[in-house]
Formats: sequence, structure tokens, C-alpha cells
Amino acid sequence: MSKTPTTTARITLKEKRSEFIGIITPCESQQEFSAELKKLKKEFHDASHICWAYRLRLPEGLEELYSDAGEPAGSAGLPMLNVLRSGKMENALVFVIRYFGGTKLGKRGLMAAYGQAAAKVVAAVKTSVYEHRERYRLECPLDYYGEVQHALSGAGGRILVDRSEDRILWETEIPSKAVSRLIVQLRDLTRGAALLKREERT
Repeated sequence: MSKTPTTTARITLKEKRSEFIGIITPCESQQEFSAELKKLKKEFHDASHICWAYRLRLPEGLEELYSDAGEPAGSAGLPMLNVLRSGKMENALVFVIRYFGGTKLGKRGLMAAYGQAAAKVVAAVKTSVYEHRERYRLECPLDYYGEVQHALSGAGGRILVDRSEDRILWETEIPSKAVSRLIVQLRDLTRGAALLKREERT
């Protein structure tokens, strides 16, 4: 069962005079990641390295990426990503910011320090069970607007984009486990007039 952070957490780890600051935050898109990275580069503008890793559940599937940010290849971002994997974290973004203290740690030492910093901050953050969601297009006559909106909300779904004009046309996101029940509910509410179609992945 996957988990996702519900808040942001920070920890500090010192290793041979180097300081490692671990940060974890919820993240649902590449745009959110880019904004967070930009913010931290400004906050920690004097840091030696700002390494990161994330696991995002996107419409096209699970995306995993990491960066060593100038540290030896595989010594920082990958150990951090492995912590997210072992913790079964999704929609999670972890940073470890390093201030170099003058003593080289070697590749193994770096892997241990970055991995430990990531593990400590993952252990510190509050989490909830990750609920897999899927995107659907919902079409329906406007006469049923209130009933359909209530049913969608009751199923834990949300409207992402509303393109309604002379009829309801919504791009929605719905918990996977609720889709089958919602289809039956919409059919009964609208006498078969509602159409719920899964968005094709591109």
C-alpha cells in the first residue's frame, strides 16, 4: 500500500563537518517540482549541492527521477530515490541540501549520508494512504447538473476543467475504486444520459 506526504518536513544531519538538510514535501506534478526547486535554490543559494528525487503518479503512470546535482554519479539522488521506493512513497519530493565542511566523504560515504538524510526526513513526515485516481471525461445534459455534481463529490471525485456550455462537459479525476459505483449511480440519476469516458493516455 503506497503512502503520500500530507505536509512538509525538514531535518538536519551532520557528517564529518558537512551539513545535510533533508526536506520532503507533497508534489503532484512536474510544475510543482520545478517551482519547489526554484524556491529552494533561492533559499539555499550558498549550498554546495541541492540534490533531489521524486516519485510522481502522473496520468501516464509512475515517474521516478533524481539528480546528483554535481556529486559523483549515483552517490546522492539514487540513494534518496531508493528511500522513497522502500517507503512506498508516491507524489513525494525529497531534497537533501549539502554544505561542504572541508572533508571528502568518498562515494560510499556520500551514499550513506544522502540515504540517511532522506530516510530521516521520510520517517519524520506525516503521511496518508495514497489513493490512486484516474482521469475521466464526464458529459451530461445540463438538467442534471446538481445531481451529477453531488454524485461526483460523493465518490471523492473532483472537476479539473469545466468546459460546459449547452451541456455538462467536465474533465474529472476520480478514485479508481469508486469508478464502477459512480457509473451505476450516474446511469440511474440521469436515466442513461450521462457519459463517463476514461481519458486516453498519451
